[in-house]
Amino acid sequence: MELTVVLLIIAILIVIAIPVWYSVRSRTQDRAAQSELRTAAGAEMAWYSDARTYTEDPVELQQMESALTFVPGPSTDPKEVSLYLDPAAPWNGATVVLGSRSVTGRCFYLRMTHDSQQRFGSTGNVPACDVDASAAVWADEW
Repeated sequence: MELTVVLLIIAILIVIAIPVWYSVRSRTQDRAAQSELRTAAGAEMAWYSDARTYTEDPVELQQMESALTFVPGPSTDPKEVSLYLDPAAPWNGATVVLGSRSVTGRCFYLRMTHDSQQRFGSTGNVPACDVDASAAVWADEW
């Protein structure tokens, strides 16, 4: 009887622990994508301080930040950061949108403007992060 109670307690603990573990794991994977965007933003800001314009050339940013892979199109893999210059900005290169896809499938975006404003966006699970971020919901934080 005591063995049955012990096994029942262990089973209950496992049933509680597994969903918590998956939740923590997915939040960690999302935070990794957000961290990559912050790193990419640092490279873009360094570029902007020299050129007074943002760049969407992956080669230029790759030279500044070799830990990430920059792509001019949609980001489809983790560790890829997509680049997009917003054509609605006051001038070409005044606003850049960076996108990264988490292992969970969520897309995260960071939008930087020439006046140092940053906006954060995300979308649900999608196969590729659209670089123009038209589906993103923008806010002051993720």
